Parts: sequence; structure tokens; C-alpha cells
Amino acid sequence: MSYKSVNIISSRVTTALRARQYATVTAETTNFPSDWRFDSHKADFLRHAAAKGTMVLPSRQKGEGLGRPEITTQRSTGSYAVLVPFCTVKGIPSVLFTLRSSNLAKHRGEISFPGGKSDPTDKDVIHTALRETQEEIGVPVQSTDIWTTLPPMPTRDGAMLSAVVGYTGDVSMDEFKPNPTEVEEIFTCSMASLLNPENVRYTSFRTRHGLRLPVFVVNDGITSRRIWGMTAVILLNVLQCFEPGFCLGCFGKVKMIK
Repeated sequence: MSYKSVNIISSRVTTALRARQYATVTAETTNFPSDWRFDSHKADFLRHAAAKGTMVLPSRQKGEGLGRPEITTQRSTGSYAVLVPFCTVKGIPSVLFTLRSSNLAKHRGEISFPGGKSDPTDKDVIHTALRETQEEIGVPVQSTDIWTTLPPMPTRDGAMLSAVVGYTGDVSMDEFKPNPTEVEEIFTCSMASLLNPENVRYTSFRTRHGLRLPVFVVNDGITSRRIWGMTAVILLNVLQCFEPGFCLGCFGKVKMIK
């Protein structure tokens, strides 16, 4: 599959990222409520997720979604699961991400949610996501308030990826202990920055449906980060459960990533 995207992360940005293990991105839209909190939006999130009904790639035709967002205990053997970790950092509602090690064989240097491949002993996708997250970021996450699981999605490698959505509570960035074989950096992005349409771009793929995927471009005043690929697809669907109209049909308006 060929695509019209260039340099997902430049070598200059990659070098800057490696120099910092923990960071918080807080660039915000001025319209974001200062009193916004996860607990006060959980019920609406779950209601919108149920109404949304499907996990949709942004430019797929109507009816081509990937299933209903609901708690599932399906076996995850032979598949992958990630945790979408909502958290609060110094009072700021945020989402946690990892920068994958440049020494990994696949997806090295990419921004992702913590998680990984299922183990035969895992009970379900939730078990997989929590176990892998703890292994990657070095702190217990078993007390995470699990909100829902999103429908499994096929990856570009042909595997199935499940996303588990949950709230990990208040976190301190210095408590994380990233596994150096898998993670180069742990950082968070504020909900205000992620829900700012000005931070959304897209990349196009030449497919039968002319697929366009979102790219989130956020920065903390020092480092610019591009969240793309399956991580961006999951993130967009999650954000639309908070704000159903967020970037809905906007891929003809936002800029292509360059």
C-alpha cells in the first residue's frame, strides 16, 4: 500500500524525543472548559460509544464500521491489545502515550498506546492490555477503572488489535519506569490539546476507498509530536465518544500532513 505521507517523524524531532523520557503536552484550545473532568463525562462517553455503534475509519463508507464498542471477554490469543489510559496530571485531564524504542524490529520510533501481544495465559483483552501496560511503563495499573473495549481492528500486518479504554487516576510523570527494551519515552497530551481541531491533519492512502487517516500534531512548545497510524484512528474514535461531532466529516477541510 503506497501513501502520500512524508517523514512521519523527522530525525531532528526523534533526537529531541530521545533526550526527554517524560513530558506533558498541554497546548490547548481556549474554548476547552477549565473544569472539565473525566469522572463527570464517563456516563456521556459510554452513551455516545453505544450510540456510535461502530469503530470507523474516517473515510470509509457508511456501514463499513468494525463492530460495537462494548466490554468483551473474547480471547486475545494471537492478537494484540492496548490500553487507552485516561489520566490526570497536575490537575490536567490527559491521555498517556509511549514512544516505542528505536531498537524494536517493528513500529520503532512510533507513538503508541501502551500494550502488546497477548499471552496464552491472558484471560481476555483487558488482561492483555493491563499486563503489557505495566510491563512497559513500570507502574501497577490493575486498579484502572475500565470504561469499555473497542471492537478489534485489523492492523497493517494482518493481526487484530483491541483497544481497552480506562481511567488510571492521578499520575505523576516521575513515577514511571519505562522498559528500555520497548519504550524510549512516556508522555501525556492534555484533552484540551487533543480536542482542538487545529491539531488535526490527515494522511492519504491509495486504496479502493481512497482512505484518509487522521494525524494529530501536538507540541509542548519544545517538541512537535505526530500521532498517526492505528493509534490516531483509535484516538479519533475515542475522542468522538466525548464529542460526537469532533472532526466528523472534516477530512475535506483539515490540512494534509507534510
